[in-house]
Amino acid sequence: MRLPINISLWLLFLLVCVTILVFNLRFSYDLGIFLPAPRTESQKVLIERLGEGPGSRFLLVGLTGAGSDQTETAQQALEESGAFMRVLSSTSTPELSDIPNILWRYRYLLSDESLDKKSLHESLQQRASDLALFAGEEFNSLLGADPGFTSIEIMEALNPTKPVADSWVTDQGTALLIVETRTPAFDLSGQKTAVEAIQNILVNVQNFDPEKIEITGVGAFGVELQDVIQSEATKRSVLASVGLALVLILAYRRWRPLLLAGIPLLTAMIAGLSAVALIFPQVHGITLAFGFTLLGIAIDYPLHLFSHARHQSSLSAIANIWPTLRLGAASTLIAYVGIALSGAQGLAQLGIFTSVGIVTAALVTRWVLPPMMKHKAAELRFDGSSQLLGEAPSLRWSPVILMVVAGGGLMLVAWQNADNAAIWNNNLASLSPVPEDRLSRDHELRQLAGTPDLRHVIALRNSDLQHALRETEKLDNDLRFASARGLVGHWQTVTRLLPSETSQLRRQRKLPDEEHLLRVLTHALSDTPFVLAAFKSFRNDVTASRTLPLLTKEDFYDSPLQVYIDTHLYKHDSEWVSIISLYGLGDIAAFKDWIGDHGIDAELVDLKSASETLVASYRGYTLKLLAIALLAILALLLWRLPRRRALWSLACVLSVLTATSASVYLLNGSLNLYHMMALLLVAGLGLDYVLFMSRDEKSVDDRLDTRHAVIACAVSTTVAFGLLGLSAIPALQSMGSTVAIGTVLNISLAWFGVNRARESFA
Repeated sequence: MRLPINISLWLLFLLVCVTILVFNLRFSYDLGIFLPAPRTESQKVLIERLGEGPGSRFLLVGLTGAGSDQTETAQQALEESGAFMRVLSSTSTPELSDIPNILWRYRYLLSDESLDKKSLHESLQQRASDLALFAGEEFNSLLGADPGFTSIEIMEALNPTKPVADSWVTDQGTALLIVETRTPAFDLSGQKTAVEAIQNILVNVQNFDPEKIEITGVGAFGVELQDVIQSEATKRSVLASVGLALVLILAYRRWRPLLLAGIPLLTAMIAGLSAVALIFPQVHGITLAFGFTLLGIAIDYPLHLFSHARHQSSLSAIANIWPTLRLGAASTLIAYVGIALSGAQGLAQLGIFTSVGIVTAALVTRWVLPPMMKHKAAELRFDGSSQLLGEAPSLRWSPVILMVVAGGGLMLVAWQNADNAAIWNNNLASLSPVPEDRLSRDHELRQLAGTPDLRHVIALRNSDLQHALRETEKLDNDLRFASARGLVGHWQTVTRLLPSETSQLRRQRKLPDEEHLLRVLTHALSDTPFVLAAFKSFRNDVTASRTLPLLTKEDFYDSPLQVYIDTHLYKHDSEWVSIISLYGLGDIAAFKDWIGDHGIDAELVDLKSASETLVASYRGYTLKLLAIALLAILALLLWRLPRRRALWSLACVLSVLTATSASVYLLNGSLNLYHMMALLLVAGLGLDYVLFMSRDEKSVDDRLDTRHAVIACAVSTTVAFGLLGLSAIPALQSMGSTVAIGTVLNISLAWFGVNRARESFA
């Protein structure tokens, strides 16, 4: 038996798509993929450092109900596991053994400490006073090798803040531990290993109740998101499939349409996923989780075919509805293309996935499905009249105006009840797929531990690394004067650990040779209880420092200090970026004036302001996309429809967008960018409904079939997106609830916007 050419091409297309997926499909769960592209210098710094800022490797472990002894035991168990860089509690104190080897070896190249007679004598007198408080072999060893405690001063300079509370215990009795992981936050495999290690040690070894252990932090959120997405993709897909199956059974009362409807849907999902896998190196998990929502859009096409095939053959039905179905698919495609061009890679993946899926579902419905429908028209014919309709439907403007007024009224009521809250949410956290309560809890624990709440940084850029380091050193010195004037409290620079080669060479040349150091040290020991022999290690280390190879960024790899270096120095494209972290910044305007007066060629970045302007500018860009999409849809309608019907159809869409925005604002508060994306989908869906409801029908049966199809489409879309609105992922929840509300308003306006009084069914 020879297959029709269209069926053969379809099977070949599926084979190609499956091959692409086998060789190209890779998944990612990067938290930053849904962030928009930066447009200013401040936004560039913000985006470049997300996930690698201070504390990004920290996992915060909360132990509810744990006493001080239990907390100490838990800390000790985690430390002894060797799985982490370090484990901190409120009682942690720096140990001399904590000084990293790289810092210890290069301490005299990292400091401008003078080793003359006067300075050494003052240091030794201070150490004599310290003997009354400290004693022991470790202290004596440090004293003999580093009498000026240069290494300790360098370490202390790397920590600009202190805990805000003496005890890291919340008001609810949750004790806090901070675990620094060995892998960066974006390495989800390493972060998952760390999270599982914490849980295993505390639950299986220390017998902690797993219900009383909470783990937050960037890495933990990434691991959670990965698990949630995988669970959501499975659960929501199953629920949506069951819901849509029930809709089809109720609408057509046969199993065959249910099976046939799966053909364009599955083809669309495979084609969309293949397109994303070809374009992007990795497919984000949310793209897959979003895939089932395609069921609520693409299923419209076979439903239109099934409903119209009730009173005619499938080939006649598809020929009858194809012009309108094609126009509706094109308008929906415009909305999804708008998402693909949004500028955020995550949303671009969603847009491409669904755009390709829409086109595929429409083409499969047109060319593949009709030949597979073996039934004759008489088998599905319901009781009804075949009377011809003599005139086109009358389009009503009053429901359109009423919906605009109702939408404006809802927005006003919502705004007043929300204490005039902003309509748009400019918080960057609103774009995070992590639930807000988890982010709030993480912030609460970080504040308790005094983890730096970094808001302001200075960014220096230069194509030459050494030039960037020299400029950083100059700024570091200038900031000392700003600090003396009370303009800034503390700051951190990369040059505290990685000075420029110029500074390292200068410090090396200043170090006394062995003979000169011996004379200086002998004089400095006068009037102190110490003897010369105790400082043999000091003399050897100073002598060795004179010939050390210059320190480089690579020397810090696999060191506990690598995080600090990577936080404050990185290469982006062809430029080196040196970040100066500022703490305790008082008068921002005065500090900006100070920077200007000193001619500092650097960018002062307010990360909070940068995040808000990033979201605001992205929203402006999205609004432009929405306007362009609506203009494109209007042009498409004017090209294919009479002017009056085209304008009425677009007016229906705009009124529904107004009412939907007001409803979502009333229910959820300020709108975020995911709501904006969902409104594009609402526009595409609404246009599909009004186009079919307002089309010229040849007979009463055609009109009944059209209404039957549109209602089935609206119910299926509401079911699919309504389930999405129950998702645990905020991004999907926002989009799902918005589209579900918009669909209900769309079908209502499409139904009442056409005057049925002139129709005759006698």
